[in-house]
Amino acid sequence: MEDSGEPVRLREQAYASFTRHLLARDLLPGQFVSQRELVAFTGLPLGAIREIVPRLEAEGLLTTIPQRGMQIAHIDVQLEARDDYPYFRAELRTRGGQEILTRSSLTRHRAGPAYAISLDVPVTALAAGEYELALKGIPAGGSVEDIGFYYFRVQKQ
Repeated sequence: MEDSGEPVRLREQAYASFTRHLLARDLLPGQFVSQRELVAFTGLPLGAIREIVPRLEAEGLLTTIPQRGMQIAHIDVQLEARDDYPYFRAELRTRGGQEILTRSSLTRHRAGPAYAISLDVPVTALAAGEYELALKGIPAGGSVEDIGFYYFRVQKQ
């Protein structure tokens, strides 16, 4: 069976399905899940799920906690927000332009003397590479305005 490539294919399908569910926010940062729950989410066999768990742990995408299960990892991005926009939109894409996620109706919150916006992004949504985060303000009266662009690199070991 190993010669046919089927186990490798199932493993890659499981990994891709896991990532899609994170992007769709079916699995949330900090959430605990079991291998059986991941089988239900992905529709793939338990063996394929068991094979991707070490990869997900090595990439820092989830952590196995004894007697509790596996916990989905997260990153938290905080950006300084201006006073003249009650709402914000964040658009995350690869440097090549592929859209990763869009979050609308974000609100600012007090962060010391300034305001900040928090954006939770599942770590598994981001492969190693370069990304662009576009922050847009939505004034009370209407149209979306570009505020800033932030560039960052994700490195995985």
